[in-house]
Amino acid sequence: MQVAASHLGVSRVMVEKDYWVTESLRELARGHREQFVFKGGTSLSKCFDLVHRFSEDIDLLLTDVLSTRGERDRAMNAMVDTVTSAIPLSARPLRSNRGVSRDVDLTWPGVQPNAGSTFTGITPAIRLEMGMRGSHLPNVDRPVTSLLVKALMQLDLAVAMKVISEAEQKPFLVPTLHPGRTLVEKLLLLTELAERLVRGDMSRLPARQGRHIYDVICLLGSNDVLEFLDDRDGFLAAVQHAQAVSSEHWGTETQRPADGFSASLIITGGSAVSDAFAAAYAADLPPMLMGDAPLPAISQLASRISDLADRL
Repeated sequence: MQVAASHLGVSRVMVEKDYWVTESLRELARGHREQFVFKGGTSLSKCFDLVHRFSEDIDLLLTDVLSTRGERDRAMNAMVDTVTSAIPLSARPLRSNRGVSRDVDLTWPGVQPNAGSTFTGITPAIRLEMGMRGSHLPNVDRPVTSLLVKALMQLDLAVAMKVISEAEQKPFLVPTLHPGRTLVEKLLLLTELAERLVRGDMSRLPARQGRHIYDVICLLGSNDVLEFLDDRDGFLAAVQHAQAVSSEHWGTETQRPADGFSASLIITGGSAVSDAFAAAYAADLPPMLMGDAPLPAISQLASRISDLADRL
């Protein structure tokens, strides 16, 4: 682990946790690939290489092959059992809404839930989030491999063969949400946060929300995302659906402005928004960056949204 971490310029903790994230995904894809789509920041990092921050949770969206609450509830239970029966992880149940969503923390051998300084900025458990709140379309199969395998293969194939099994060396395919849809959800989330700041509901962003700013900056530089935005019917349908899901399941009524996201309070909210966004960005991102990946200036959030005003 340490050799791989040194080669990649990241902490050993990142390599270790990523290994268990990857092997959990492998088992989920092996046993349940028709029942979920992988989404969120970890998918942007591991499946599309669009962000270069460490992403540590597994966010799964249940597909419509699971048509009833009972089917969804049994599937979520089975997903946890699949992981913990195949690899040595322990499951600790968190929030659960029968047939709608379930969150579980997965811990690996030797790690303690209250682990100390070696986990600065990284939680000592994998958060497995499963639910039906969202759309699994569009999605695409993407290859996944671990940081450990990538590093050891780059260093010395013979060493890698001795350290990791043949099965672990092989990339595997995971059904993954298109990053364009992820962009829509993150823009709506940032808009909601900006609205709450302007209303005075809060004076700073909740913990770990600065990562969404970074993700949006990176997503707006992706050719795949720009092509998604150019499909106007598809983009607007994704916005409409994401707004409906937020209203139905989260009780939020945040809307994309009629003139697009360049007219949202992300851009027009003044210092209440810009100061809080900057503070969260500066606090959350530096410990999570991978290797020598540069941290984009936060000003790129506004500039990229403004530059793409006609598409957003």
